[in-house]
Order: sequence, then C-alpha cells, then structure tokens
Amino acid sequence: LIKEEYEVIKSIYEGDTKFTEVNPTTFSYKFDSESSQKSFLVEFHWLENYPEVPPDINLEFFCNKFLCKKTKNKIKEFVHDQAEPMLNSAMLYTIIEAIKEKVDTLLEKNDQDASDDNEVLTLDELNIEGAVADTSTASCSVRQKEKKEKLTKAQKRRLLNRQDKGELPRGWNWVDIISHLSSTSSKDS
Repeated sequence: LIKEEYEVIKSIYEGDTKFTEVNPTTFSYKFDSESSQKSFLVEFHWLENYPEVPPDINLEFFCNKFLCKKTKNKIKEFVHDQAEPMLNSAMLYTIIEAIKEKVDTLLEKNDQDASDDNEVLTLDELNIEGAVADTSTASCSVRQKEKKEKLTKAQKRRLLNRQDKGELPRGWNWVDIISHLSSTSSKDS
C-alpha cells in the first residue's frame, strides 16, 4: 500500500513546484494563502506503521516563523482530524488537498494569536546580560542602553593628545550635525 501511494503521490505532484520529496517516506508541501499573502511549509513523514497511524507533521521551519504556537497546533489538529477516518488507507493526497482548501481558515486568527503567544520567560531562559527580573509581576525588563557621552571637538583633541601620536582615528574631528546646527542656526528661521 505504501509503495502504491508513493507512486501515486509522485505522479500527481510531479510538476508541482510546491511539492518536494525529501526522501521516499518524507514529503513537504508549501501552502499559499490568497487573502493574507502568506505561506507555510508542512513536512509529512510516514512512520514505520503508516498507514495504520497518521503521518508525522513537522512545521518547525524558518519560513514558518510567523506562525504562532496556536496556529501550528491548529494545523496539526486539522491534519490529525483529516487522517483519523482514513487510517489503513492512502491519505496523504486527501490531507494535502484538505489543507489547500482551508489555508485561509487555518491562518485566519494567526495575527491576533501572535500577541497571545508571547510567554513570560525567566532570566535563565533568556540569558540576557544586564536584565532585571521583577518577581512580583513575573515579567522581565531589560535595562535601557546607556547613552554615549558626547564629546566636543576640544575634548576629542585633548583625548587624542594623551594617546599615541600617529594616524588619527576616523571621525576624530566630527561634530554631531544636529547639535551643531541647532546651536548655530539663526533665530529668524
């Protein structure tokens, strides 16, 4: 049954650029949404006891980074629901075609769910240097970047005089153009 389904799948999707055969038991298909102009990639892997069990689904690809966890779970549940009544028979073609029909529905609430998908992480999970944990609200905040000290031309010159004589570093005599223009502009304009 697996060999027959393999041959049928290959012949059906032979010219389809969205279909890729990774190996004889793993296939991927890129589904495009017409309304949101987004696409996602689903990899189907036939396990050893396929077709007695549904194919394994993989959505962890870089091109799927816009999908939130809820949407990925929604897609996996949809595939499982489609595969359940077809156990012990060829099902990959039917699953792919069902996803094609429901792409817009599956991606429908992804943008709204993306804000719900943000989890609160601990400092150990983030590994951010300089982060401060607020345990009372169970959230993290990262200390703002410290502003660079602005030096005047005279201060830069004094610093360079203390350093080795030689080639001057790039920008040694540069002035912040905004502060320069604001200090030299006339009050009439």
